[in-house]
Amino acid sequence: MAVYYARTFRNGVSLLMKILLIVFISSFLVHCSKKEESKPDLTLTKSTQYQVPKPKLESKEMKQNGDAKYLTLEGEVTHKRSSEMVWKESSIKTNLFLKDWIKTGEGSNCAISMSRNRIITMSENSRLILLDRQDKEKVKRAVIGVSKGDVEGKIEGQEGVDSQIIFKLPNAWLRVKSSLKQGVKKVFRISLTSNKMKVHVEEGDVEVLTKGKVLKLTKNKIYEKKVKIEDVELDFSKQVEPPEEIVELDTKPKKKPKPKKTIKKNTIKKFAIKQPKDGQVIKANTVRVNGVIPSGHELVFKGKSINITNNKFSFNVNLDMGINTLTFQVINGQKVTYTTIELERR
Repeated sequence: MAVYYARTFRNGVSLLMKILLIVFISSFLVHCSKKEESKPDLTLTKSTQYQVPKPKLESKEMKQNGDAKYLTLEGEVTHKRSSEMVWKESSIKTNLFLKDWIKTGEGSNCAISMSRNRIITMSENSRLILLDRQDKEKVKRAVIGVSKGDVEGKIEGQEGVDSQIIFKLPNAWLRVKSSLKQGVKKVFRISLTSNKMKVHVEEGDVEVLTKGKVLKLTKNKIYEKKVKIEDVELDFSKQVEPPEEIVELDTKPKKKPKPKKTIKKNTIKKFAIKQPKDGQVIKANTVRVNGVIPSGHELVFKGKSINITNNKFSFNVNLDMGINTLTFQVINGQKVTYTTIELERR
């Protein structure tokens, strides 16, 4: 009997141990399972709080719209960002930004828009840089530097909108103001080679600027100078005013024409302004300008031809407060000369 109870007891203990072992293993497996299931939650939490930093892109490339865009593009056209040293191939979808250089290859061309109906067309082997664009001020202005090639500009008037383009060239500036009338176009072409600068006005009028001189060209007029232009990327951004003068290649003194032996007493030999005098102070808001001019010469002031009678001229000029610079253009066949005086109105 004792043996039977002892055997029963041992069997009970063995069964209890097995039950406890099964419970322990089950609890351990459940704990491990929960631990494994919790890992995705921890990973998910970390991934939402910490994001892998994206590669830094050039800020210009992140913009949706540039400061200019291609309208047409044919052949080899490349651009170079201000922060880069390498020229990259352009496509019609390439956005252009201020301080970008653009150039065209052999047999290539492109057209660029800088808004406000301002379009620049580049022929083959041309190079320019986009310097500035201000469309928030009262005067809408775009500034482009041209260092090489043939570039055509066009600006179309918008009703009541004062818009303009300024081209910085190696030896002068070119300023074109839009008409305030809708649809009126001004079209012009700039040609730069290593020894010549040429500006041709096809439609409208433009101003050629050098330091202290302003020359207004009207339709079909051509401004041409022999100059020395180096084939380099000029730093136009440092130009805060037009160049001081046009540098002529021919430094040899020109021979003065011999005076004719028979000269009439009353013949006018050269253009002269009698009144007012250079540097004169004027209190009125207008001044009467008069003088003399040789026969066969044409006098132009602010793009308008002045009436001449018996080699004499006289007309009124409106003055602003302060210093007023008056530039007179005298045309004798293909020869053009300029005379400038300054008047002060107080």
